[in-house]
Amino acid sequence: MDHDLTQSAIPCSNCGSVVRGKFCGECGQALGPPVRPLPVFLRESLKELTSLNGAFARSVATLIHAPGALTVDYLAGKRAGFLSPVRLFVDVGVGAFLLTWLIPQSWPLFGIGPELFGGSAGPLEVLAAAAAIPVGALAHWLALRRVRPMVMEHGVFVLHVTAFSFLLAPIEGLLYFLAPDVPVLQTAAALFAPIVWGLYWLRALARFLDKPIRHALLDGFRVYLVTVGLLLPAVLYVLLLG
Repeated sequence: MDHDLTQSAIPCSNCGSVVRGKFCGECGQALGPPVRPLPVFLRESLKELTSLNGAFARSVATLIHAPGALTVDYLAGKRAGFLSPVRLFVDVGVGAFLLTWLIPQSWPLFGIGPELFGGSAGPLEVLAAAAAIPVGALAHWLALRRVRPMVMEHGVFVLHVTAFSFLLAPIEGLLYFLAPDVPVLQTAAALFAPIVWGLYWLRALARFLDKPIRHALLDGFRVYLVTVGLLLPAVLYVLLLG
């Protein structure tokens, strides 16, 4: 049956294009009868789920142990087997949200999404979270455009490092939960996520710019100054209203 499909020119059931082979050259859909037998349906469904989990697991593992690698590979066109930056950002954010809400706590947490996950977010925090990606991408681009001239490159970088910050939310929530009345441990829990994320961001930035970490320090400082400049009007506005 498969041999006949690969040798015959038949229309694709999805887009109607003439297909020679096992897959449509226009939309990529595999050939085959629209209604599959139950064993075939189950086998295909299991394959799709396994493929999704594999891509997610590989993406998260690379995100954790190789800061900046996902960004560099994505921009170099090496994308097979990994989630797209937006998909990874959303999936990790949803996962962190669910894990964090399982931990009893009533304090704000570190990061963009993690702060929202802490359960204390108001309209201002939601607005800040929505603006964080474009503002972060713009700040990186303004500071580093001589090395990476396209805004989209910095957007991908910011999506990846923000996705990593999501992973810190349940860890920080757990640390707070385990040390509710010990000031020293609470201070350590409060410092854990910012320090870990800062070091991660610096390592990712060095790989993104293809520089040693010591050289990326100056670039990171420039990004910091530009970010402060971009956020200063909003901060002053909030202070004046307060």
